[in-house]
Amino acid sequence: MQIILYRTFSAPGGPPLNVTVIATDSNSLKVSWQAPHAQLRNGIIKGYNIGYKIASSSGAYQFRVLEVPEDYTATLSLPINDLHKFTQYSVVVQAFNAGGKGPLSKQVIAVTSESIPTKPPQDVKCSVLSSKSIHVTWQPPPLASIHGVLQGFKVIHKPIIDQMESRAPHVTTLNSTTKITIQNLDKFTNYSILVLATTRRGDGVKSEPIFCRTFQD
Repeated sequence: MQIILYRTFSAPGGPPLNVTVIATDSNSLKVSWQAPHAQLRNGIIKGYNIGYKIASSSGAYQFRVLEVPEDYTATLSLPINDLHKFTQYSVVVQAFNAGGKGPLSKQVIAVTSESIPTKPPQDVKCSVLSSKSIHVTWQPPPLASIHGVLQGFKVIHKPIIDQMESRAPHVTTLNSTTKITIQNLDKFTNYSILVLATTRRGDGVKSEPIFCRTFQD
């Protein structure tokens, strides 16, 4: 009588441990973790599925796969690149073996780093008040293009005289206001005016120049 033994495999019974996620730049996260508890591995861990999605999304996770050598239990890590700037992501990790996929780890929420605004302020307008002053108004860049915490704006103006004479631009730094009256200007002079938004990472894209000429008197 011949006896045949069959070996059955079970998927891991526990999730990976100590999952951490840190931002490495404005488009990347680094995910680190350790193997499930030894008694819950149910065999040799073959690899891991690393899932990520925008935290506010109701959609499914996108998964990256990392295969590992047999019995590799040291801390593992995987970079996730090409992400949106200054965006919250939900990240999970799942171990698998010859028997299948184990449970997902608890989600970890992480935010990619701040960047600079990639679009300029909108609807920049100027109006002449007198021979010495110009009023400037604008709106912030589109929210999705700010990529950080909006710190304020810079208004850059300079007189347009002629090709033989060039003056350094004057820069005014503002907080949250979206208007300014530029004073102490030269009378009957054409001025170029630009506006940009700033985050903690620096200056964003400048608006196209607009022009206003102060009154003669």
